[in-house]
Amino acid sequence: MFYDCTHLNYIKVNFSAWNDVGYSTKDWVANVSATGTFACPAGLNTTLKDVSHVPVGWMVDPTVDFHTPVVDNNQFDPKGIMYNLSGQRVDESYKGIIIQNGKKYLNR
Repeated sequence: MFYDCTHLNYIKVNFSAWNDVGYSTKDWVANVSATGTFACPAGLNTTLKDVSHVPVGWMVDPTVDFHTPVVDNNQFDPKGIMYNLSGQRVDESYKGIIIQNGKKYLNR
């Protein structure tokens, strides 16, 4: 999913078990940034640190409140490189959640 997103340094998930994902996470974070934050529910097993689970070298934030959305448009650059949640590069006409410089934004 995020394979080769070398600038990705923040991932927030809402599943509490790796087998509850509904799709394979095999190699989903291969070649992402060497440091970052992995936000998740407190019950998720975050001892699994590899390219198929929590990225190696990343800090784990197990206190995520999934009921409060966070949108930070302060540093969004509409002309910068953007990716959708599937890791595909998109342009400024794409509507929805995008990733830019390792942060998620809502592009309307």
